[in-house]
Amino acid sequence: MRQILLIFSLFCASYMTVNAQTNTWTGAGANANWNTVGNWSSGAVPTVANDVVIPTGKTVIINVAASVKSIVVQGTSTITISNNLSFTNASSFSANTTVNWNNSSLTGGGTLTNNGTVNLTTGSVRYISGATTIINNGLFTMPNGGYLRIYDKAVFNNASNGVFDIQSDAVIDNNGSGHNFNNQGLLKKSSGDGIAYIDCSLSNSGTIAVESGNINMRSLAKTFNGGTYNVTAGNFLSFNSQINVSGTLTGALNGSLYWAGNVSVANTAEFNFTGSTQVQWANSSLVGGGVLTNASKISLVTGSVRYISGGTRLNNTGLITMPDSGYLRLYDTSILNNQSTGIFDLQSDAVIDNNGSQAHNFNNQGLLKKSNGAAIAYIDCFLSNTGTITVESGNLNMRSLTKTFNGGTYNVTAGKFLSFNSQINVSGTLKGLLNGALYWAGNVSVADAATFNFTGTSQVQWANSSLLGRGVLTNMSKIGLVTGAVRYISDGTRLNNTGVISMPDQGYLRLYDTSVLNNQVGGVFDLQSDAVIDNNGSQAHNFNNQGLLKKSKGTAVAYIDCYLSNSGTITVESGNLNMRSLAKTFNGGTYNVTTGNFLSFNSQINVSGTLKGLLNGSLYWAGNVSVPTDATFSFTGTTQVQWANSSLIDGGTLTNASKISLVTGGVHYISGDTKLNNTGIITMPESGYLRFYDTSVLNNQVGGVFDLQSDAVIDNNGSRAHNFNNLGLLKKSGGTGTAHIDSYLSNSGTISADSGNLNLRSLAKTNTVDGIIKGIATITLPPPANFTNDGTFAPGGSPGTLTAVGTYKSSATSILDVELNGLVQGTEYDLLAITGTNVIFNGRVNVTLNFAPTVNAEFIVATTSGTISTCNLATTTSTEFDGRLYTFNVSCRNGKQVVLRLQSVVLGIDDFELAESSIKLYPNPVRNLLTIKNTNNLELESGQIIDFTGKVITTYDLKNMGITKEISLENYASGMYFLKINGANGAITKRIVKE
Repeated sequence: MRQILLIFSLFCASYMTVNAQTNTWTGAGANANWNTVGNWSSGAVPTVANDVVIPTGKTVIINVAASVKSIVVQGTSTITISNNLSFTNASSFSANTTVNWNNSSLTGGGTLTNNGTVNLTTGSVRYISGATTIINNGLFTMPNGGYLRIYDKAVFNNASNGVFDIQSDAVIDNNGSGHNFNNQGLLKKSSGDGIAYIDCSLSNSGTIAVESGNINMRSLAKTFNGGTYNVTAGNFLSFNSQINVSGTLTGALNGSLYWAGNVSVANTAEFNFTGSTQVQWANSSLVGGGVLTNASKISLVTGSVRYISGGTRLNNTGLITMPDSGYLRLYDTSILNNQSTGIFDLQSDAVIDNNGSQAHNFNNQGLLKKSNGAAIAYIDCFLSNTGTITVESGNLNMRSLTKTFNGGTYNVTAGKFLSFNSQINVSGTLKGLLNGALYWAGNVSVADAATFNFTGTSQVQWANSSLLGRGVLTNMSKIGLVTGAVRYISDGTRLNNTGVISMPDQGYLRLYDTSVLNNQVGGVFDLQSDAVIDNNGSQAHNFNNQGLLKKSKGTAVAYIDCYLSNSGTITVESGNLNMRSLAKTFNGGTYNVTTGNFLSFNSQINVSGTLKGLLNGSLYWAGNVSVPTDATFSFTGTTQVQWANSSLIDGGTLTNASKISLVTGGVHYISGDTKLNNTGIITMPESGYLRFYDTSVLNNQVGGVFDLQSDAVIDNNGSRAHNFNNLGLLKKSGGTGTAHIDSYLSNSGTISADSGNLNLRSLAKTNTVDGIIKGIATITLPPPANFTNDGTFAPGGSPGTLTAVGTYKSSATSILDVELNGLVQGTEYDLLAITGTNVIFNGRVNVTLNFAPTVNAEFIVATTSGTISTCNLATTTSTEFDGRLYTFNVSCRNGKQVVLRLQSVVLGIDDFELAESSIKLYPNPVRNLLTIKNTNNLELESGQIIDFTGKVITTYDLKNMGITKEISLENYASGMYFLKINGANGAITKRIVKE
């Protein structure tokens, strides 16, 4: 029985399939429901075997699930789809047909063409599923919200004359993988203040228009092959899914096109929108590896992250802005080209960065500017600039990856910053108006040549970074080395300065390797703080100054620790400029120090030529000064060169026409075969040493003063006969103890012991016939074997006592020169007080008389604590006072004293303005020839030999005698005579003893 029933059922089904037919809506039933049998021409509800026809003017409600072969709705019919409708073959809704589609599905895999109006009503969910295709040539609306879901492989084609009008905040979505929604016509949102979502796959080559609220392209990818995109004021078209673009995208954007999902360009595409607003690019990417050209306005909004990745390029010929803080990231080998007409405007404290290895991710040929945002915007990607970079607000910071500036213009407004915090490769001429700061905190690399030629009221502010690349950077601008950090010039790079470089903050400038800083003629390098310039290189001169190097601020010490060559001007206006560490070379040049400040030599200074300048503050010499040939100190001002613990070396000659003071109590050396010629003033105000090494020599020349103002020592370890040659004035004016002269000494000038003890111990000392040793203090004599005294000892200081410690000796040309102003020894007349034995008195006593003693008045002008072993003094001496000639007997009494006793007062001889020291007579006593020496080359007229009665015996013409003249006394009787020498400005009378 079961088998019979099964066979019967299969037969019926086969019969029905073979005999499928059209089932037409008659509407004859009691209502318009689909499942009313009486409404159908076949007398049965349609099945999958039926082609359904809804004639014109009918009203149909699909109230139950309906499965048909096809359905055709004709004319002005109205159909309400309230339950699922399945069709397998081509179906259609005719023009003027109205379809109200409620919560249900269109399915079955067929194709439905709409030429009428389909309204998706009631805010429910509608499905297009299976492989069903909808072709819209009419109007689809979604007036009441809800969902249109395109499932599986279903497709909705909005044809070129089709309109899909989202009249509410509805949703079109899917779970498929193709392009479920293809728009060639008009997809618009005309009503609804909120958001309508397009969550399905969408392909557009038509028009998408937002007239109300927001159309949000969400979820699955969208493909825009050109097309038009219009947004009215106050409304939004949002890209929240991936948008694949090609061709030219146009439209009027008076509202926002909100780009929050990835935009992919596989080949080429262009944004060419018009309108009052812009593409608003939020948290999303530009991808695909192709080229997007922006001829519109793009604004990177919401403070989120945008990416350009996968080798994609964005060419900007329009305007791109970043009004909200956030990121633009250039990944992989992606590139942003801001072309010559393009503007990239950072209107906030945003960031452009990357993770790629492309040489230049951001190429700027147009205008890159920061126009808003009070803090910092960062360019962290590779950047190449040949255009203009302008900072109008806050700080634009070139950070992280390398930047390349091939010329270009760089403008910074007052109070703003353009910061270099990454390596900047520069070439060509970089110019621009810097009224704000260009802040250089990353390395600047110059491979060939580059120039800074900025103008404006501010400067390049060079912070903790380097100049490198082995090329030459020429600065014609203002550079300030700021923040107290470390700056480097390395790799053999050169910085040529013809502008102004300053160091206003403490910190370092380091010249590494063979790098060089050339401060050229016209250039100013201004240390405005206690900064340091140093190096680790071997270059002969890392810092070459031909312009002005000065320290204008900072009350402590600034150090020049690098090699320095100067032929320009070095000026210290504040604090101390210390030449420390590596050698310096001064080829002439000018050196100025203002009051209370210091220029310190704490490294070796190689000098040549004439060093001049105004020293109202101290030039502090604490490092070796090397003179390989000849150099001159010709400083002026109120203070002096302060020579501390250091040496004068290298075999040349240094002439001092200035003031030098040997300070700090240290050791000062003159070594090698070096000479110091002094025509100025050299002082030793503090105890310490001046040492002559090897064959070095100090020549204190005529007019030169060497003043021992302390208990200092002059010594040597050399073999030079005379390390110290004094033709000027050598004196001890200070120090209550002992100053030692332990070097070889030859005196043809004056030695004056005015304070403490001047000890002439150790090596040979020679007081030549022109030499004078004087003073009111103590002088310690060298051992007899080391002492030659052919000159003058002149105790007193108008008058006073000179104490001589040791063995006093003298020769035939020696003079004991005393001043007699009264009868009290040591206070009114001079005394040579000798502490020693075996005293040898040869030569004569010369008297300067300033009062009128009576005959037989005695003056003990020399004493000894020991004995006078030899007394060969001329037995008389004469002098003139107040028109009278006073003759004294000279004797050595008791082997202890040299005594002057006034023997007679006779006719005087005029003695006017010629100085006693100007005319020398020797030998005296004389046997045959007497030499007259005019030591100061005075203008002389004549000489007269006079006997003690006042009779003129012989007259000599001295007008053209030169320095010396010999006269013969061979035929004169033994006795005392006077030689009166008349000059243009006076006369002087000298006593002669004829043996």
